[in-house]
Amino acid sequence: MALPEQARRCLSCPAGGLCEAIIAATGDAADRAALDQRFVTVAAGQQVPKFERSTARAFILCSGWAFRYRILPDGRRSIVRLVLPSQLVSTEAAFSGLAVPQIDTPVKALTDLQLCGYSAASLREKCLATPALMALVLDVLIAEVRDAYDLTAALARRSAQGRIAFLVLSVMKKLVPEGLTQNRRYPLPLRQQHIADAVGLTTVHVSRVLSQLRESGVMTVSDGTVSFHDVQACERAAARG
Repeated sequence: MALPEQARRCLSCPAGGLCEAIIAATGDAADRAALDQRFVTVAAGQQVPKFERSTARAFILCSGWAFRYRILPDGRRSIVRLVLPSQLVSTEAAFSGLAVPQIDTPVKALTDLQLCGYSAASLREKCLATPALMALVLDVLIAEVRDAYDLTAALARRSAQGRIAFLVLSVMKKLVPEGLTQNRRYPLPLRQQHIADAVGLTTVHVSRVLSQLRESGVMTVSDGTVSFHDVQACERAAARG
């Protein structure tokens, strides 16, 4: 359920960055009201809500994990992006200039989510009027494209073990700056089916590879966490063709 609030950055918010820049760019009360900042909670397993063009919202993930996916013609699911705290949930919804944005990669909550949403139209106008904010948004979009390229290369050229090691390491590197790791352990609420859908393997193959990585002393994935026993060995596995 969405709760209207004045434009602000929550004291407990891990996002910083974009959220902080958006709030800093607001002026008077009317300016803040135009952004229409709202908070939305989404339960694990549920879809992140969509809005009509006139009410489209730019969501930033405050807490929890989500994923964007596509359904292939044969009915299989392909996870194309994991969405982590402080990240934009859907750049198309936020910044598409089309009258009706072509958003064909819906978003699903992997865990319980809290989202901070702004009026997409007002945020676009604010970006156009604020070069520093626009530059930050462009950096966010460039990082998203770079991640997509890296994933494409991993899926095209790496072994099954390399794909899984790459996925786990890439997530860890995003969590470290947020202070969400501890003693080479971090939360990984991905089930084997999610990993399979993200790296283009079957769940049986994923299970076999995770067992190999555990038995070889590289890492252990269990109970919603991943523990690294040998980070350098994991990096070598991630680079293996």
